[in-house]
Amino acid sequence: MGTDLLDAYRAVRDRMCAIALDLDAGGLATPVPSCPEWTVHDLLAHNVAIPAAIAVGDLPAGDQQAWLDGLLAARRGQPVAELAAEWAGLDEVIGGVLSATAVLLDDLATHEHDLRAAVGRPDHTALEADLVLPAALEAISAGLVERGLGAVVVEAPEGTWSSHDAEPGWTIRASAWEAFRTVGSRRTAEELLAVPGTGGGAAYVETVDAHLPLPRTSLREP
Repeated sequence: MGTDLLDAYRAVRDRMCAIALDLDAGGLATPVPSCPEWTVHDLLAHNVAIPAAIAVGDLPAGDQQAWLDGLLAARRGQPVAELAAEWAGLDEVIGGVLSATAVLLDDLATHEHDLRAAVGRPDHTALEADLVLPAALEAISAGLVERGLGAVVVEAPEGTWSSHDAEPGWTIRASAWEAFRTVGSRRTAEELLAVPGTGGGAAYVETVDAHLPLPRTSLREP
């Protein structure tokens, strides 16, 4: 599984770098609606900075957000070509992290579609669903268990996935891409309550929001 996750990570990274390297300065300065404090350049730098920091043993000792903000601030002036080259050289540390947890893949795949939405290049087929959906559902599973909630089950044309070993409490019937954006906090509370399927409700919205804050206004993604 670790090799599969690394291959998927590389595929996502390659697609993101191809888009970023094709943008001019104005495109790189475009705000990212789902990450309103970031530009496209910031989003790319964030994804390079985390494995680069892990590689040199720079781990958060206290406030994780302050650590993330510091990593990003240090790379704001770095050319995209340098970021892409550095990122390509970090496979060893990325593979090590992925052998323990798929969180880096989940985060990266989320940001691929944040990037695509920001620059108007959507592609709902650009998703390694068999690896990314389980990672996204696992990310919210602890919160579901803590609240005593049933499993979140995704029933999509591409496959079926469940957050944890429990009776279904919220079944999402949508494409793998839409389900991924839903459980990945890229939909408002109102949109989560209206997603096609059965079950769900306020407790599930609160669980997703607690993992990553939901947008307060619709991202209106194509």
